[in-house]
Amino acid sequence: MPTETSSNRASKARTSPAQASVSNGTSSSSTKAATNGSEIISPAAATARTIPWIHEGFTKYTEVLYTEYVHGPDAAETYYQGLLHRIKNDRPAMQGGNDKYYKGAAFLHAVRHTTGTPTFRALLHSLNSTFYHQSVSTSQILTFINSFTHHNFTPLFDQYMRTTQWPID
Repeated sequence: MPTETSSNRASKARTSPAQASVSNGTSSSSTKAATNGSEIISPAAATARTIPWIHEGFTKYTEVLYTEYVHGPDAAETYYQGLLHRIKNDRPAMQGGNDKYYKGAAFLHAVRHTTGTPTFRALLHSLNSTFYHQSVSTSQILTFINSFTHHNFTPLFDQYMRTTQWPID
């Protein structure tokens, strides 16, 4: 993870919610905040809440990475296979249910398998530094992954996350 310097913190402190929403892909004209009780929710944050695969898929896949780091590649593969067995395919992952955890992780594993571990790790670091403290959309993540890897993963993503079918490698 990138190290935060005092100049980075000062720069972030000067960023207004409107500026943050612009950097998150929303226009300044659509920066009206919604409320949820007493909590103010920016449009970008409200949008991000509808895309749980990003949070859950990446979190679940970090468990695989952690297992690999602590216990080795064989243990990580066993753990990953256990994740795959939890996929129910009862509805597309983008429509809810628990498959967002496992199919999101499976998509990321496919990206890693296709690009190789060094490129995948560089991708994760670059995602972190590029979108640090921002709400992001599926479109932003896919565009970034495709651009960074010079490979179009959108059809694979659509197959994993928008259908109940398994993609063929």
